[in-house]
Amino acid sequence: MASTSYRGSSGVQTNLAVGGPFSTGTALAMLAVAIALAAHAVDARIPKVWEDEALASAMVPLVNATATPVPIPSKYYYGIPVRPIYKSYPVYRPDREPAGYLDWLKQQEPQVAFDAAKLKTLEDWIRAGEIVFDAPIVYGHISACPRPISTSVIPTGIAQPAPPC
Repeated sequence: MASTSYRGSSGVQTNLAVGGPFSTGTALAMLAVAIALAAHAVDARIPKVWEDEALASAMVPLVNATATPVPIPSKYYYGIPVRPIYKSYPVYRPDREPAGYLDWLKQQEPQVAFDAAKLKTLEDWIRAGEIVFDAPIVYGHISACPRPISTSVIPTGIAQPAPPC
């Protein structure tokens, strides 16, 4: 009985015994399935993108050497704290907001929407990428009495509802 082993990208070693109740064709089919499953394993390591040497090699000097920008060092870049991404909720026009929505919203505790430790599959990483891409960059104050919109940004001919306050 011959034995074949395969180590997938996830580091898991699979041993296949050829012979006995399994034919060589069956063993090869099982190996193909193992390879296909290993190909779908997600490598959760996030590559470094800010490397001093790589950034220096990509810089083109400007005409005025005193004004040439210098990138921040990688130690500083990787020392910047990760900004948490919180779950967001819809914002409604005052005349379309569900009754009691702001009061309910004020009672909600902040929930982190992106946690890399919880991502296991490729689909999880894709969904997380969409969350990160669509996340607001800043969070503003929500008030029951919004500031009126400047008339310079309101298209003419469209009736605007009056603020409720």
